[in-house]
Amino acid sequence: MNRFFSHPELADTYRLPKHIHEQLLAEVAPVEKNDQDEPLFLEAHIDAWLADQYAAVPGRRSGEEFLTIRQVAQLLRCSYTAARDRMLDGRIRTVKDGRWLRTRRKWVEQYVAAKTIKPPD
Repeated sequence: MNRFFSHPELADTYRLPKHIHEQLLAEVAPVEKNDQDEPLFLEAHIDAWLADQYAAVPGRRSGEEFLTIRQVAQLLRCSYTAARDRMLDGRIRTVKDGRWLRTRRKWVEQYVAAKTIKPPD
């Protein structure tokens, strides 16, 4: 089912944290306006954005799997504790589900790229 959501309906239905809700509104374009001239967002566009950002839509998976702390440590060739600390303090972008931390290879690569020292020209 493809429904339209206004700002308040979007907040009530998805119950996203404020910073994610604001990012969604900035990146997903409204498709039309209602009678009160409020922007309306299409459910399919919202779900697609969430899946691309966080793989948060049940039944829909992006092509990329989540990595565990141990896999990140192997990828970075560091200790488990060092990888976990980098994930916990936000240096490596993560998703926390209960007590489990997960990240994507792309996010680890972004961390490495930001920390890479570039030679002078």
